[in-house]
Amino acid sequence: APNFGGGNVDWPCFIFRKLAKPPASPPQLVMAAIKDQNIPGKVCFHGLGAAEAAQNVLAALQAKATLHGDAKLEKDQYDRDWDCVIRNTEMTSGRQFGGLSYF
Repeated sequence: APNFGGGNVDWPCFIFRKLAKPPASPPQLVMAAIKDQNIPGKVCFHGLGAAEAAQNVLAALQAKATLHGDAKLEKDQYDRDWDCVIRNTEMTSGRQFGGLSYF
C-alpha cells in the first residue's frame, strides 16, 4: 500500500475511487486501525457502522480472554478522530528486553 513518512515513521495512505455510475445503495464503509504507538493496544474504528463493528470485534477479543480480558470500549484525548476505540488489546507479539516493549 502507498505510504509516506520519514524518520522511522510510516503513515499508510488510503486511496478511494469515485465511480462514474455508483450503485443505488453504496456499501457501508468502516475504517479500522491498530494503534500501537504512544498508548499501545488500541483498535480504532470510524464510519457509519463503527459502533456495531467495534462491539463485534470486542466480543471476539473477549472470547480470547487470556490475551484480551481487560479489553473495553473507551476513548481518550488522543482518539478524537475516531468514532469508537477498543483499548487494552494485544495485536502484536512485540519484542521485550528488560521489561520494556520495543514494538
